Amino acid sequence: MRKRDLGWLSLGAGVVITVFGASSPTGAVVSNASGISPSTFLGVVLLAIGAVILSMGLEQKVNLAEQYLKRNNVLRDQKKIKRIATKMKYSFDEGKRHTIVKDSYGNKVTTIPRHAGDIPTGTARSIMKDMADSYQKHIDNYL
Repeated sequence: MRKRDLGWLSLGAGVVITVFGASSPTGAVVSNASGISPSTFLGVVLLAIGAVILSMGLEQKVNLAEQYLKRNNVLRDQKKIKRIATKMKYSFDEGKRHTIVKDSYGNKVTTIPRHAGDIPTGTARSIMKDMADSYQKHIDNYL
């Protein structure tokens, strides 16, 4: 089970337990010193755990270009490379013959050619390496 799924499951269980645990059957009196029923407390704890798990997943930084390079899987289709760059939060400017990939500061990272057919393997590898290096440098400066 992935962390994201575990987080959503915990949030859902927390909501259900909190909502249905707050209503007690008629005539049943469950009380403790804090005035909170055990089921409500359990629901709130599950809500907190789910929120923490989901927030950890949002902060995770993934260098997709580096992952492709490590697997020796070089994408040669410009649309797929652009999709990877989009997932890595890069922005684009369109030149005459190339798509210019920019980081969040507006600095040029690399260019992706827009011609018919596949990009040559060495060029595609160089593009992916530029994106991976720039992303890693950005993460190192962030931390």
